[in-house]
Amino acid sequence: YALKNYMPTKRELALEALHVEQQLIGEAVGSQDQVAAAWGGFNRIKFGGDHIFDVDPIIIPRDREIALQDNLLLCFTGFARSAPEIAKHQINETPQRVRELDEMQSLTDDALQVLTDVNSSLDVFGQLLGHQWGIKKSLTAQISNPDIDEIYRLGIRNGALGGKLLGAGGGGFMLFYAPKERQDAIKEALNDKLFVPFRFEDTGSKIVYFSHE
Repeated sequence: YALKNYMPTKRELALEALHVEQQLIGEAVGSQDQVAAAWGGFNRIKFGGDHIFDVDPIIIPRDREIALQDNLLLCFTGFARSAPEIAKHQINETPQRVRELDEMQSLTDDALQVLTDVNSSLDVFGQLLGHQWGIKKSLTAQISNPDIDEIYRLGIRNGALGGKLLGAGGGGFMLFYAPKERQDAIKEALNDKLFVPFRFEDTGSKIVYFSHE
């Protein structure tokens, strides 16, 4: 788009990414990552099927956003996985798990309430992450495994209040919610794992460098 001197909207960018990945390449993947990457920031994204979605910004005070960021630990499990292969199992089995999906939807409402209510403890958000993870890994046998369960168990045992595996499952990154004073103990318990520092990104996908020749 930069080479064409055209700046797409965030929606155009997300839809093009979905088209390339799902239609042209034919990968069995979800739609949330492409939309989240195009928009950036905190959003509630509502999907209506067939690339229909609404993106509603979640507005919270900057100090609360920083506090949430400081209480999150991103841990690489050490296991790579093929997300499309795992997603295929979810696509086949998820339609039969209506009760679990409804419960996960309800947890989203609860999490949004916690984030936007400055009188609510962010620790509750961490506990909701753990509850959501318990439901998610019950959807298919491909999402977790004994090694991932052990990583989660050690994190909780050493001070995390909750957490979940990010992405399709089977490997990748575990996100823990843990108060800062407990994070060293978690890192020590999982000292063979890589903890990746990160910060929230508010602007979404953008061209970082472009020069006309």
